Amino acid sequence: SLKWENFKEDYVQLVTNKSDRPVHIPLTVRAKRLLEKYRGNKSKKVIPIPWVGDYNDIIKEICKKAGINEKIPVVRYK
Repeated sequence: SLKWENFKEDYVQLVTNKSDRPVHIPLTVRAKRLLEKYRGNKSKKVIPIPWVGDYNDIIKEICKKAGINEKIPVVRYK
């Protein structure tokens, strides 16, 4: 996984597993903006990835912000 030390000014620096050679991948303006958003986080990971168990809470929060508050029945077929 990517770590903050992989990121330089305008590129990402990685070492490939197969050839053990360094690779420099340029960062787009959009990628730089996204990285700035997460630069202050205390995690070693660059962008936090939610656990599967957190998705329900995330979806509930999105629905709340969107004004969706009615319950929808679940229908299951066998």
